[in-house]
Amino acid sequence: MLPSDLALEVDRRRERRPRPSVVVAQLAKAQQAGPRFKADTFLASLAAGYDLVLAKQGKQPGAVVRLVDIYGVLTLLPGQAREYSRPEFTRDLYLLDHSGVQTTPGGVRRLRWSASSGTRQAGLLTTVSRTGQQQRYWGIAFEESGDD
Repeated sequence: MLPSDLALEVDRRRERRPRPSVVVAQLAKAQQAGPRFKADTFLASLAAGYDLVLAKQGKQPGAVVRLVDIYGVLTLLPGQAREYSRPEFTRDLYLLDHSGVQTTPGGVRRLRWSASSGTRQAGLLTTVSRTGQQQRYWGIAFEESGDD
């Protein structure tokens, strides 16, 4: 919902007629189309962002890094945060989480999700799953895969 514009945005398309029948039709159409999501590509970007944050914070490889810090790196260019919002980033995390893809291209490193005590701290990203449950994301780490 975009209250300032009196509009609804679904998949970057604004709908200025917020009638329930129009909104339901647009959401049904978007749901039937399915996500245009490439898990491998997103995971590679996530790993690159992780490496930059890891270096900036002086942490050891394999350490947990907050996802909001990675989002900050991925949207560093002017206007990029407007083009790729936090809810979109969180949606992509959810899609990656449920894709089953956990190993970076080349099989070098494996993604490890981290939440535990982080869910009580700042930087928690939340979305709603397909089943209507709240899905929370806080941090990740990349470890050597060991699948040689």
